[in-house]
Amino acid sequence: MGANFVVQELPYVETQEELDGVWGAIHEQACYDYGHAGYSGTFAEKPNVIYHKTIPQFTNYQEAENWIKENNDKWEPADAVVVVDANRPKGEERFIVAGGWCSD
Repeated sequence: MGANFVVQELPYVETQEELDGVWGAIHEQACYDYGHAGYSGTFAEKPNVIYHKTIPQFTNYQEAENWIKENNDKWEPADAVVVVDANRPKGEERFIVAGGWCSD
């Protein structure tokens, strides 16, 4: 079986607990959309997420996506990192990028 890389921008939250709530809704929707049988290549395969707030913040979406792509395994929880993009409008510069390799 292979893997499909899936990544998504999320609103910024402060804590793992808050991120778990956001991720829970994403996972639940993916399970509804793609089924519960496994190997869908979607976020239905990632029931948990790890918030990596201690690594340096990224300055754009692509840097964050590349880090997740290089550091996530299809059998591990999704990874989430903070991005602070100075090129975005004020109040929108801080967000989260989350995702990983999903078995298919």
